[in-house]
Amino acid sequence: AGLRTTFGLGIHRDRVPDTDTDVVLRLRAAGAVIVGKTNMTELACGTVGDNMHYGDVENPGGHDRYPGGSSSGSAAAVAAGSSTTRSAATRVVRSVTPPPRAASSV
Repeated sequence: AGLRTTFGLGIHRDRVPDTDTDVVLRLRAAGAVIVGKTNMTELACGTVGDNMHYGDVENPGGHDRYPGGSSSGSAAAVAAGSSTTRSAATRVVRSVTPPPRAASSV
């Protein structure tokens, strides 16, 4: 609640939910602190982390490598040392996850 949630869509640029998802509620109840959110492809449907609305996700391991698909923002955050956990919702719609070796973010 209170954090902009766009699903990578330009049409949701100003969407700020007033409630948390069940996953976030459980995390908070267990003592987790939500410190931020990551970028993603539109509706998590992509293989290289591109997003024409909010900018492409960059791989901290190098610009010559892509960070992955639907989980690209999460993978980049973990690879950069900004996060120790993956995102809560990485398997949505019909996402395709490339092999980690190809993405070079693990």
